[in-house]
Amino acid sequence: MIHLNHIMNRKLQHFIAGLLLLLQACASVNIASNKQEGYTKKPRKIYIVTYCSKESMEYGSSITKGITADFIKRGIETEYYIKTPLSLDTEADINQKIVDFKPEAVLYLRQTVSGWSKGAYEISLFDTELRKNVWKSEINTSHDEYTSEMDVSDKTVKIVADKLLADKLL
Repeated sequence: MIHLNHIMNRKLQHFIAGLLLLLQACASVNIASNKQEGYTKKPRKIYIVTYCSKESMEYGSSITKGITADFIKRGIETEYYIKTPLSLDTEADINQKIVDFKPEAVLYLRQTVSGWSKGAYEISLFDTELRKNVWKSEINTSHDEYTSEMDVSDKTVKIVADKLLADKLL
């Protein structure tokens, strides 16, 4: 009986230690933005283009799909394209996809830093009628070894959506 209690206590200790590690996981996502003065449109049809490295494809795909889902929940018609160095489509092909969709705006996400525990994206909103960028932001992420990439991408999507809302673009 003592042996069984000892085994159960060890399992409980391991479970608690694992739970504590998960609770200590840390991810930070910081955003800064700049909006065109006087711009008041709230686009209802947005095409998203994400440029990322092949190593960051999972993260880039996750934030793109998350932003797309957020836009759809807000009633914004959305399509996306994710471009990596292995993509076969040319810039002309991507531009044709955008033209065919006829968006009011294009949201570009460009990876600027990639690393094991950190990353950065430049995000810009291009108004297709004005033919210029009307909003730009920079996202910087960092995380520890206990944080999943999915947790970081979920946090990134929320912060981007919150910033677009705060800047009165959604």
